[in-house]
Amino acid sequence: YLTPDCVTGGARAVPDYTATITDTDSENLDGRVVAYNRADAIILCFSLINKASFKSIKNKWLKELEQHCSNTPIILVGTHSDAVHSSNIKKKDIVTVQHIQKLLEDAKIIHSYCESSALTKEGLSDVFEQTFDAAWIGPVRLVMRMRTVHQSTMDKLKDYLVPCFFKKHKNI
Repeated sequence: YLTPDCVTGGARAVPDYTATITDTDSENLDGRVVAYNRADAIILCFSLINKASFKSIKNKWLKELEQHCSNTPIILVGTHSDAVHSSNIKKKDIVTVQHIQKLLEDAKIIHSYCESSALTKEGLSDVFEQTFDAAWIGPVRLVMRMRTVHQSTMDKLKDYLVPCFFKKHKNI
């Protein structure tokens, strides 16, 4: 989740944001639900060289995320992109482009998809850029939920929570 770190010297300052990344325990649903409720974006990873990992995205994780945080943007990440073309990997273990495209068509809650390699660092910056871009939706969601709050209070919240977002996307 993103929290503003504002330092003002008299004038209104644009806040810097701090990202908190939480790796949830796959066995503790209650702990995951707490993390989901605080998330502005979710990075959901699977291994491109392990079909069982990909199947768990469809059969477990997306169902759980739809139930607990269907409005939170999800960035689906295929990891181990460096190993896909390795001669050491069996073809039957590789997740194909067709499998990924089918999942993206079926799972409407996925905001975006990218691939990365921790070994070569290829694609890592793209993962975080897409995540931070998607995370701006979170504060907007908060403001939209607070429509019952007095308009001037909502304006103050907008100014505090998402100054960069509203400058970037003036049509909101």
